[in-house]
Amino acid sequence: MSYWNINKPVQKGKWLIWPKTILNNLANADCNDTIEGICYDNKTIDECIAECKGECAAGYHIQFDNGDTICVPIRTARHPDLNPVYRLVDQELYDLDGVNISTFVNNELFDFPPNRANVVFFKDIITLLLSDSSKGIGKETKDISNDSPIYMNKTVDINIQLLHSKELGSLSMHHLPVRYGHPVIISVPGTALIAVKNGVKPDLIWKQLSIDTKEITEGIFEILPVNASKNRGDMLFYGDEFKLVYNEIYTINLNQNNRLVAMDGEGTKFIFQSKMNGYYCKNDDVCHSVPIQKMTINGEKGTYTNDQGKTVDVYKHEGCFGLCDSLESNDSKNVGLFSIKNIDNKENFNMIIVIIIISIIIIIIAIIIFNPLKFVRS
Repeated sequence: MSYWNINKPVQKGKWLIWPKTILNNLANADCNDTIEGICYDNKTIDECIAECKGECAAGYHIQFDNGDTICVPIRTARHPDLNPVYRLVDQELYDLDGVNISTFVNNELFDFPPNRANVVFFKDIITLLLSDSSKGIGKETKDISNDSPIYMNKTVDINIQLLHSKELGSLSMHHLPVRYGHPVIISVPGTALIAVKNGVKPDLIWKQLSIDTKEITEGIFEILPVNASKNRGDMLFYGDEFKLVYNEIYTINLNQNNRLVAMDGEGTKFIFQSKMNGYYCKNDDVCHSVPIQKMTINGEKGTYTNDQGKTVDVYKHEGCFGLCDSLESNDSKNVGLFSIKNIDNKENFNMIIVIIIISIIIIIIAIIIFNPLKFVRS
């Protein structure tokens, strides 16, 4: 089975609750990551959600068959951009018997479903190109290794990733969007190679990190916008023109030998191109992959025309957040519409019934008072 095929959420006020659903990479969402550094025992899911306040905007509730429970209100304020819905998976991923896990998220702080397929995320597989796409990072020789210069060619045969400078090993960083002005590390996927300045020389080279590196103090880049409509702190989109600054001092330029150098100067304009897949609803019940490069772009969003001729949203979730069977079958231009069961509606319905019953009783009492003979049996 695909563990990305998740149930639809139910809604209770500002909270979305996914039954039988958990977050992947629980090492980043266990008791140590809660608002008080502990989990709570024997709370109902409503009581658990009530504990999620202040720096908490998501968590999960574990119900055991014997009635015991564990409440895990996660401290999400540490990374307010890290939307937990990207990490939702079926609880069967962990092969747990005798439990029912529900995950809850504050929908006022984290949007659902997030449609940011055109946003660059940390650890995306990408290529760095000149702004005219004529050249990109590639190999100058057959292989690259420690101290190899960073070279650009027309074949663009080296992929890169952007890493978070403070949390190199965190798997959940893959779901964090990159923003202009924030420090990033440029690395080669599947290796320990990162881009650094070659000592006092201006050349950028690939340097191999030691296996136990937790934090990097060199090789820090900033991505700065070229377009006047973009500012520091804005999310970076694929296709955006930008410049790179090294260690807050030097701009990155392409020299006459097609090598990247860090030195004073205007700076070369670059773009990122995605090598990732997005996911769209191919039909009413199948989530299918599509290369990000093939989708239609609208700012941070991406859409694609599916087999039914509908223009649907492209997501960064391999199960399309479980929304494919929510598509409106009679809407040829539907863009991923879905419905969420609002469990508060049931409460509202019950309240309406009570009001109607009370009203009927009041009317009967009034009739008895003002016309008592009508109710006397002859």
